[in-house]
Amino acid sequence: MPFGSVLRIETVKPNDNDFFTCVAENGVGDAVRSTGHLKVYRIDREGNEFPQGYPNIIINPELKSVEKEKPTVMQCKADANGHKFEIEWFKNNVPVELGDNRRLTITDTGSLQIAKALESDYGRYECVASNEYGVAYSYAAMLYVRVRRVPPHFTIPPKREEVDPNGGVNLTCVAIGSPMPYVLWRDGANQLGEPVIGKNVLQLKNVTESKNYTCVASSDLGNIEHVGEVIVRAPGTPPRYVIAKALNPRTVEVSWLPPEKPNGVIQGYRVFYTLQPDLPIILWHNQEVQSNTNSTIITNLSPNDTYTICVLAYSAKGEGPVSQLITVITNEGSKCHVTLLWLNDWLILKCSTFSRKHALSDSITDGDVLI
Repeated sequence: MPFGSVLRIETVKPNDNDFFTCVAENGVGDAVRSTGHLKVYRIDREGNEFPQGYPNIIINPELKSVEKEKPTVMQCKADANGHKFEIEWFKNNVPVELGDNRRLTITDTGSLQIAKALESDYGRYECVASNEYGVAYSYAAMLYVRVRRVPPHFTIPPKREEVDPNGGVNLTCVAIGSPMPYVLWRDGANQLGEPVIGKNVLQLKNVTESKNYTCVASSDLGNIEHVGEVIVRAPGTPPRYVIAKALNPRTVEVSWLPPEKPNGVIQGYRVFYTLQPDLPIILWHNQEVQSNTNSTIITNLSPNDTYTICVLAYSAKGEGPVSQLITVITNEGSKCHVTLLWLNDWLILKCSTFSRKHALSDSITDGDVLI
Protein backbone atom coordinates (compact mmCIF):
# COMPACT_ATOMS: atom_id res chain seq x y z
CA MET A 1 0.00 0.00 0.00
CA PRO A 2 1.73 3.25 -1.11
CA PHE A 3 2.40 5.64 1.78
CA GLY A 4 0.41 3.51 4.19
CA SER A 5 0.01 0.21 6.02
CA VAL A 6 -2.82 -2.07 7.08
CA LEU A 7 -2.84 -4.10 10.29
CA ARG A 8 -5.03 -7.12 9.83
CA ILE A 9 -6.06 -9.38 12.70
CA GLU A 10 -7.25 -12.51 11.00
CA THR A 11 -9.01 -14.10 13.99
CA VAL A 12 -10.08 -11.58 16.63
CA LYS A 13 -9.90 -12.72 20.26
CA PRO A 14 -11.17 -11.08 23.47
CA ASN A 15 -7.70 -9.94 24.51
CA ASP A 16 -7.42 -7.96 21.22
CA ASN A 17 -9.68 -5.41 22.91
CA ASP A 18 -7.01 -2.70 23.18
CA PHE A 19 -5.42 0.43 21.72
CA PHE A 20 -3.32 0.20 18.56
CA THR A 21 -0.90 2.88 17.38
CA CYS A 22 0.29 3.54 13.81
CA VAL A 23 3.71 5.23 13.60
CA ALA A 24 5.06 6.97 10.47
CA GLU A 25 8.64 8.19 10.13
CA ASN A 26 11.12 8.95 7.37
CA GLY A 27 14.23 9.96 9.30
CA VAL A 28 13.47 13.66 9.00
CA GLY A 29 12.07 15.16 12.18
CA ASP A 30 9.98 13.36 14.74
CA ALA A 31 7.78 10.40 13.98
CA VAL A 32 4.01 10.94 13.81
CA ARG A 33 1.55 8.67 15.56
CA SER A 34 -2.13 7.87 15.38
CA THR A 35 -3.91 5.69 17.93
CA GLY A 36 -7.18 3.82 17.58
CA HIS A 37 -9.14 1.59 19.92
CA LEU A 38 -10.40 -1.84 18.96
CA LYS A 39 -13.48 -2.89 20.90
CA VAL A 40 -14.23 -6.59 20.85
CA TYR A 41 -17.84 -7.58 21.58
CA ARG A 42 -18.44 -10.75 23.51
CA ILE A 43 -21.22 -13.00 22.27
CA ASP A 44 -23.25 -14.82 24.92
CA ARG A 45 -25.03 -18.08 24.32
CA GLU A 46 -28.13 -16.23 23.09
CA GLY A 47 -26.02 -14.08 20.70
CA ASN A 48 -27.55 -10.82 21.89
CA GLU A 49 -24.37 -8.98 22.80
CA PHE A 50 -24.22 -6.84 19.60
CA PRO A 51 -25.76 -3.38 19.94
CA GLN A 52 -28.66 -2.21 17.79
CA GLY A 53 -27.31 -0.68 14.58
CA TYR A 54 -24.30 -2.97 14.28
CA PRO A 55 -23.87 -3.60 10.49
CA ASN A 56 -24.45 -7.00 9.02
CA ILE A 57 -23.46 -8.34 5.56
CA ILE A 58 -26.53 -9.70 3.76
CA ILE A 59 -25.05 -10.52 0.33
CA ASN A 60 -21.42 -11.59 0.12
CA PRO A 61 -19.27 -11.23 -3.01
CA GLU A 62 -18.74 -14.37 -5.06
CA LEU A 63 -15.93 -15.71 -7.18
CA LYS A 64 -15.87 -13.94 -10.55
CA SER A 65 -14.03 -14.28 -13.83
CA VAL A 66 -14.06 -11.44 -16.36
CA GLU A 67 -12.35 -10.83 -19.68
CA LYS A 68 -9.87 -8.00 -19.79
CA GLU A 69 -11.41 -4.61 -20.71
CA LYS A 70 -14.93 -5.97 -20.06
CA PRO A 71 -17.22 -4.71 -17.23
CA THR A 72 -18.11 -6.67 -14.10
CA VAL A 73 -19.71 -6.21 -10.67
CA MET A 74 -18.64 -7.67 -7.31
CA GLN A 75 -21.89 -7.98 -5.34
CA CYS A 76 -22.27 -6.79 -1.74
CA LYS A 77 -25.22 -5.74 0.38
CA ALA A 78 -25.39 -4.84 4.09
CA ASP A 79 -27.93 -3.76 6.69
CA ALA A 80 -27.73 -1.95 10.05
CA ASN A 81 -31.30 -2.11 11.33
CA GLY A 82 -32.16 1.30 9.97
CA HIS A 83 -28.92 2.97 11.03
CA LYS A 84 -26.52 4.59 8.60
CA PHE A 85 -23.36 2.80 7.51
CA GLU A 86 -20.64 3.04 4.87
CA ILE A 87 -19.37 0.42 2.46
CA GLU A 88 -15.69 0.05 1.68
CA TRP A 89 -13.88 -2.53 -0.43
CA PHE A 90 -10.57 -4.24 0.20
CA LYS A 91 -8.39 -6.05 -2.31
CA ASN A 92 -5.68 -8.29 -0.91
CA ASN A 93 -6.27 -6.69 2.52
CA VAL A 94 -5.66 -3.17 1.16
CA PRO A 95 -8.41 -0.56 0.65
CA VAL A 96 -9.49 -0.20 -2.98
CA GLU A 97 -8.74 3.28 -4.33
CA LEU A 98 -11.63 4.39 -6.52
CA GLY A 99 -9.80 7.24 -8.22
CA ASP A 100 -11.32 10.05 -10.26
CA ASN A 101 -11.75 8.34 -13.64
CA ARG A 102 -14.95 6.47 -12.67
CA ARG A 103 -13.50 3.13 -13.76
CA LEU A 104 -14.17 1.82 -10.23
CA THR A 105 -17.36 2.88 -8.45
CA ILE A 106 -19.46 1.68 -5.51
CA THR A 107 -23.18 1.37 -6.23
CA ASP A 108 -25.93 2.55 -3.89
CA THR A 109 -26.35 -1.01 -2.61
CA GLY A 110 -22.62 -1.35 -1.89
CA SER A 111 -21.48 -3.45 -4.86
CA LEU A 112 -18.13 -2.72 -6.51
CA GLN A 113 -18.63 -1.90 -10.18
CA ILE A 114 -15.67 -2.20 -12.57
CA ALA A 115 -16.33 -0.49 -15.91
CA LYS A 116 -13.25 -1.86 -17.67
CA ALA A 117 -11.35 -4.71 -16.05
CA LEU A 118 -7.56 -4.59 -16.06
CA GLU A 119 -5.04 -7.29 -15.28
CA SER A 120 -4.18 -5.38 -12.09
CA ASP A 121 -7.76 -5.93 -10.83
CA TYR A 122 -6.98 -9.59 -10.20
CA GLY A 123 -7.11 -10.34 -6.46
CA ARG A 124 -9.01 -11.29 -3.30
CA TYR A 125 -11.89 -8.91 -2.55
CA GLU A 126 -13.80 -8.19 0.64
CA CYS A 127 -16.74 -5.91 1.32
CA VAL A 128 -16.64 -3.99 4.65
CA ALA A 129 -19.64 -2.26 6.22
CA SER A 130 -18.88 0.15 9.08
CA ASN A 131 -20.56 2.74 11.27
CA GLU A 132 -20.25 4.06 14.81
CA TYR A 133 -21.36 0.72 16.23
CA GLY A 134 -18.82 -1.51 14.56
CA VAL A 135 -17.39 -3.13 11.45
CA ALA A 136 -18.59 -6.18 9.51
CA TYR A 137 -16.49 -8.04 6.95
CA SER A 138 -17.91 -10.11 4.12
CA TYR A 139 -16.51 -13.42 3.02
CA ALA A 140 -13.59 -13.00 0.64
CA ALA A 141 -14.03 -13.72 -3.07
CA MET A 142 -11.48 -13.96 -5.88
CA LEU A 143 -11.72 -11.93 -9.06
CA TYR A 144 -9.88 -13.42 -12.04
CA VAL A 145 -9.15 -11.32 -15.12
CA ARG A 146 -8.87 -13.36 -18.31
CA VAL A 147 -6.52 -11.98 -20.92
CA ARG A 148 -7.17 -13.03 -24.49
CA ARG A 149 -3.94 -14.22 -26.05
CA VAL A 150 -4.19 -14.00 -29.83
CA PRO A 151 -1.04 -14.04 -31.97
CA PRO A 152 -0.76 -11.21 -34.49
CA HIS A 153 -2.32 -11.74 -37.91
CA PHE A 154 -2.84 -9.47 -40.91
CA THR A 155 -6.30 -8.15 -41.68
CA ILE A 156 -5.04 -5.93 -44.52
CA PRO A 157 -1.73 -7.29 -45.84
CA PRO A 158 0.24 -5.11 -48.25
CA LYS A 159 -0.81 -5.53 -51.87
CA ARG A 160 1.06 -5.48 -55.15
CA GLU A 161 1.03 -1.90 -56.36
CA GLU A 162 1.90 -0.50 -59.78
CA VAL A 163 3.20 3.03 -60.16
CA ASP A 164 4.32 5.20 -63.05
CA PRO A 165 8.00 6.16 -63.20
CA ASN A 166 8.74 8.97 -60.69
CA GLY A 167 5.23 8.58 -59.29
CA GLY A 168 4.08 8.00 -55.72
CA VAL A 169 2.20 5.21 -53.95
CA ASN A 170 1.04 4.29 -50.42
CA LEU A 171 1.46 0.78 -49.01
CA THR A 172 -1.03 -0.03 -46.22
CA CYS A 173 -0.52 -2.79 -43.67
CA VAL A 174 -2.96 -3.61 -40.84
CA ALA A 175 -2.53 -6.34 -38.21
CA ILE A 176 -4.48 -7.25 -35.09
CA GLY A 177 -4.05 -9.56 -32.12
CA SER A 178 -4.25 -9.56 -28.35
CA PRO A 179 -2.20 -7.77 -27.26
CA MET A 180 -2.32 -5.49 -30.29
CA PRO A 181 0.87 -5.86 -32.34
CA TYR A 182 3.30 -3.16 -33.40
CA VAL A 183 3.56 -2.78 -37.18
CA LEU A 184 6.66 -1.55 -39.02
CA TRP A 185 8.09 -1.50 -42.56
CA ARG A 186 11.47 -2.73 -43.75
CA ASP A 187 13.44 -2.23 -46.94
CA GLY A 188 15.64 -5.28 -46.83
CA ALA A 189 17.31 -5.14 -43.40
CA ASN A 190 16.68 -1.40 -42.99
CA GLN A 191 13.75 -0.26 -40.85
CA LEU A 192 11.63 2.50 -42.40
CA GLY A 193 10.18 4.89 -39.81
CA GLU A 194 8.92 4.02 -36.36
CA PRO A 195 6.63 1.08 -35.46
CA VAL A 196 3.00 1.95 -34.71
CA ILE A 197 0.19 -0.07 -33.17
CA GLY A 198 -2.15 -1.86 -35.56
CA LYS A 199 -1.83 0.10 -38.81
CA ASN A 200 1.17 1.47 -40.68
CA VAL A 201 1.06 3.28 -44.03
CA LEU A 202 4.32 3.54 -45.99
CA GLN A 203 4.39 6.59 -48.27
CA LEU A 204 6.69 6.32 -51.28
CA LYS A 205 7.49 9.24 -53.59
CA ASN A 206 9.51 9.61 -56.79
CA VAL A 207 9.60 5.85 -57.33
CA THR A 208 12.14 4.92 -60.00
CA GLU A 209 12.63 1.16 -59.54
CA SER A 210 10.59 -1.91 -58.76
CA LYS A 211 11.21 -3.16 -55.22
CA ASN A 212 9.81 -5.34 -52.44
CA TYR A 213 8.98 -3.89 -49.01
CA THR A 214 8.33 -6.06 -45.94
CA CYS A 215 5.61 -5.36 -43.36
CA VAL A 216 6.37 -6.81 -39.91
CA ALA A 217 3.78 -7.21 -37.13
CA SER A 218 5.10 -8.19 -33.70
CA SER A 219 3.82 -8.76 -30.18
CA ASP A 220 4.74 -10.85 -27.16
CA LEU A 221 3.23 -13.84 -28.97
CA GLY A 222 5.48 -13.66 -32.03
CA ASN A 223 6.31 -11.90 -35.29
CA ILE A 224 4.79 -12.23 -38.75
CA GLU A 225 5.85 -10.75 -42.09
CA HIS A 226 4.26 -10.02 -45.45
CA VAL A 227 5.93 -8.67 -48.57
CA GLY A 228 4.42 -5.85 -50.60
CA GLU A 229 5.57 -5.43 -54.21
CA VAL A 230 5.98 -2.05 -55.88
CA ILE A 231 6.18 -2.40 -59.66
CA VAL A 232 7.25 0.55 -61.79
CA ARG A 233 5.21 0.46 -64.98
CA ALA A 234 7.09 0.25 -68.24
CA PRO A 235 6.73 3.43 -70.29
CA GLY A 236 4.94 1.52 -73.03
CA THR A 237 6.10 0.66 -76.52
CA PRO A 238 6.33 2.98 -79.54
CA PRO A 239 4.09 2.90 -82.60
CA ARG A 240 5.00 0.01 -84.93
CA TYR A 241 5.80 -0.41 -88.61
CA VAL A 242 6.13 3.27 -89.46
CA ILE A 243 6.10 3.79 -93.24
CA ALA A 244 6.65 7.02 -95.19
CA LYS A 245 5.81 7.41 -98.89
CA ALA A 246 6.39 10.46 -101.07
CA LEU A 247 3.17 11.31 -102.89
CA ASN A 248 4.77 14.20 -104.79
CA PRO A 249 7.85 16.40 -104.37
CA ARG A 250 6.20 18.37 -101.53
CA THR A 251 3.94 15.78 -99.91
CA VAL A 252 4.63 12.65 -97.86
CA GLU A 253 2.17 10.15 -96.45
CA VAL A 254 3.12 8.56 -93.09
CA SER A 255 1.33 5.50 -91.68
CA TRP A 256 1.89 3.21 -88.68
CA LEU A 257 0.32 0.64 -86.38
CA PRO A 258 -0.58 1.40 -82.74
CA PRO A 259 1.87 0.47 -79.93
CA GLU A 260 1.77 -3.16 -78.87
CA LYS A 261 1.73 -2.07 -75.20
CA PRO A 262 0.40 1.47 -74.82
CA ASN A 263 0.91 3.31 -71.55
CA GLY A 264 -2.77 3.92 -70.84
CA VAL A 265 -5.53 4.87 -73.27
CA ILE A 266 -4.05 6.53 -76.34
CA GLN A 267 -5.31 10.09 -76.75
CA GLY A 268 -3.43 10.86 -79.96
CA TYR A 269 -0.19 10.70 -81.93
CA ARG A 270 2.57 13.15 -82.80
CA VAL A 271 4.45 12.78 -86.06
CA PHE A 272 7.87 14.47 -86.00
CA TYR A 273 9.84 15.29 -89.15
CA THR A 274 13.00 17.27 -89.91
CA LEU A 275 15.79 17.88 -92.39
CA GLN A 276 18.26 18.11 -89.47
CA PRO A 277 18.01 14.87 -87.44
CA ASP A 278 20.89 15.93 -85.16
CA LEU A 279 18.69 18.57 -83.56
CA PRO A 280 16.77 17.71 -80.36
CA ILE A 281 13.40 16.25 -81.24
CA ILE A 282 11.67 19.14 -79.49
CA LEU A 283 12.96 21.38 -82.31
CA TRP A 284 11.58 19.16 -85.08
CA HIS A 285 8.39 19.98 -86.90
CA ASN A 286 5.46 17.94 -85.63
CA GLN A 287 1.92 17.19 -86.60
CA GLU A 288 -0.92 16.11 -84.27
CA VAL A 289 -3.02 13.10 -85.26
CA GLN A 290 -6.20 11.84 -83.60
CA SER A 291 -6.11 8.54 -81.73
CA ASN A 292 -8.49 6.80 -84.17
CA THR A 293 -6.23 7.55 -87.13
CA ASN A 294 -3.03 5.69 -88.01
CA SER A 295 -1.84 7.83 -90.90
CA THR A 296 -1.31 11.44 -91.86
CA ILE A 297 -0.17 13.52 -94.82
CA ILE A 298 2.63 16.06 -94.42
CA THR A 299 2.59 18.90 -96.95
CA ASN A 300 4.69 21.93 -97.89
CA LEU A 301 7.94 19.98 -97.84
CA SER A 302 11.11 20.80 -99.77
CA PRO A 303 11.54 18.86 -103.04
CA ASN A 304 14.46 16.50 -103.49
CA ASP A 305 15.36 16.48 -99.77
CA THR A 306 15.77 13.70 -97.25
CA TYR A 307 13.41 13.92 -94.28
CA THR A 308 13.79 11.98 -91.04
CA ILE A 309 10.49 10.93 -89.48
CA CYS A 310 9.33 9.29 -86.24
CA VAL A 311 6.01 8.86 -84.40
CA LEU A 312 4.98 8.68 -80.74
CA ALA A 313 1.70 8.02 -78.96
CA TYR A 314 0.56 9.97 -75.90
CA SER A 315 -2.01 9.34 -73.17
CA ALA A 316 -3.16 11.02 -69.97
CA LYS A 317 0.05 9.74 -68.36
CA GLY A 318 2.24 11.57 -70.87
CA GLU A 319 4.16 10.84 -74.02
CA GLY A 320 5.33 7.35 -74.85
CA PRO A 321 8.62 6.43 -76.51
CA VAL A 322 9.27 7.46 -80.10
CA SER A 323 9.38 4.96 -82.92
CA GLN A 324 12.50 4.05 -84.84
CA LEU A 325 13.66 6.79 -87.19
CA ILE A 326 12.91 6.37 -90.88
CA THR A 327 13.91 8.52 -93.86
CA VAL A 328 12.08 9.45 -97.01
CA ILE A 329 13.22 11.38 -100.09
CA THR A 330 10.87 13.87 -101.67
CA ASN A 331 12.17 12.73 -105.07
CA GLU A 332 10.67 14.79 -107.87
CA GLY A 333 9.54 12.81 -110.82
CA SER A 334 9.99 9.29 -109.42
CA LYS A 335 6.91 7.16 -109.31
CA CYS A 336 6.74 4.20 -106.98
CA HIS A 337 4.15 1.47 -106.77
CA VAL A 338 4.28 0.21 -103.17
CA THR A 339 3.28 -3.28 -102.09
CA LEU A 340 3.30 -4.48 -98.43
CA LEU A 341 4.15 -8.13 -97.88
CA TRP A 342 4.44 -10.15 -94.63
CA LEU A 343 7.16 -12.79 -94.43
CA ASN A 344 7.41 -14.54 -91.07
CA ASP A 345 8.04 -11.66 -88.62
CA TRP A 346 9.24 -9.24 -91.29
CA LEU A 347 7.22 -6.55 -93.03
CA ILE A 348 8.50 -6.18 -96.61
CA LEU A 349 7.91 -2.94 -98.47
CA LYS A 350 8.12 -3.72 -102.19
CA CYS A 351 8.64 -0.68 -104.37
CA SER A 352 8.46 -1.01 -108.16
CA THR A 353 9.61 2.07 -110.10
CA PHE A 354 9.30 2.81 -113.80
CA SER A 355 12.56 4.25 -115.06
CA ARG A 356 12.12 7.33 -117.24
CA LYS A 357 15.16 6.37 -119.21
CA HIS A 358 13.57 3.07 -120.23
CA ALA A 359 9.97 4.20 -120.27
CA LEU A 360 9.49 3.08 -123.85
CA SER A 361 10.55 -0.46 -123.04
CA ASP A 362 8.62 -0.51 -119.75
CA SER A 363 11.74 -1.55 -117.88
CA ILE A 364 10.99 -2.13 -114.17
CA THR A 365 13.40 -1.92 -111.26
CA ASP A 366 12.30 -3.64 -108.06
CA GLY A 367 13.55 -2.88 -104.56
CA ASP A 368 12.71 -4.55 -101.24
CA VAL A 369 12.94 -2.63 -97.99
CA LEU A 370 12.81 -4.54 -94.72
CA ILE A 371 11.07 -2.70 -91.88
